[in-house]
Amino acid sequence: MIYVNQENVSEDSFVSLLETTKNVINTEFLDNIPAGINGVAFEGVVYNRMVEASQGTDFYGSVEQTGLLTFPDIVARRLYGVEVKMTIGDKWVSTGNSVLETTRIETVETIYMFFGKFGRNFEAKYRKYQDCLYDVGVTHSPRYKI
Repeated sequence: MIYVNQENVSEDSFVSLLETTKNVINTEFLDNIPAGINGVAFEGVVYNRMVEASQGTDFYGSVEQTGLLTFPDIVARRLYGVEVKMTIGDKWVSTGNSVLETTRIETVETIYMFFGKFGRNFEAKYRKYQDCLYDVGVTHSPRYKI
């Protein structure tokens, strides 16, 4: 979990931070994908690049990684969130979070998905979370498909 504890920042400012983070990661992983990358490691990369990208912004000095089981993985000023997902395949599909959202941070109003596709050619993208959900599947509990 990544947490930014500040209020009163526009969504455009947050999207700008996501865009910078995405561009840095896409460039970094273009020819250099870390061996054995997994979801926890990718979340750590996103966190570290967000900290770096926050320099000179309203978010500088206030980004924290706080835990693995909280939804979403990143919270900015208690209003904006980012759920970090990845796939090692070459398609934009993954199993998401529980439809019950029992670990959701209640103050978060807008959530973005930050997704890394590690298949043939690496690419990271982000979109509003609700625009990424397309179905419900059952593993050990009902989960969104993203």
